[in-house]
Amino acid sequence: MHCQRLVVIFLILKWAPEPTFLLGANSAQAMEVTDKLKSLVTTELEWAGLELIDLKLKGKPGRFRLCIKADKDSGILVDECADISRRLSRITELDQLLGANYQLEVSSPGMGRPLGTESEFRMKIGRFLEVTYSDNRIERRVKGKLSDVLQDGIYLDLEDSTEFIQYSQISNAVQALPW
Repeated sequence: MHCQRLVVIFLILKWAPEPTFLLGANSAQAMEVTDKLKSLVTTELEWAGLELIDLKLKGKPGRFRLCIKADKDSGILVDECADISRRLSRITELDQLLGANYQLEVSSPGMGRPLGTESEFRMKIGRFLEVTYSDNRIERRVKGKLSDVLQDGIYLDLEDSTEFIQYSQISNAVQALPW
């Protein structure tokens, strides 16, 4: 079963010394930690043929929650979420960055998550999307099959035509069911 249909979250509790540099950290330090986390996670995901869609660090020292969303063109399987979770739980640098008792969540982005980047649209070629966009200051909502992704926009096959929509026009785009 694909994670896209059923988002499964794997939680792993880690026990390590408290990260003292995060206590009272300013936004620059927090950004540095987030960048290091993204680098570590991206390396593991790329090894597994996956792409990092989103990474969020929530909570406070001693109670951090690292939320990772990953995907690939064919969709991510539940077993792949579990494998990545196990691989990440073995990285000692995560313990050093996050300290004691953090939770690790690895999941797919899910169907209802808005698409925002060219690579996210590329992963959805051949699937149905619901797109809300502005056409000459008139907001339109269309549903169709994503047929192509270019650097500046997407091609959506509608019932009786194909429409090109520039990224700058799109206000919301999500994967949809074909009916």
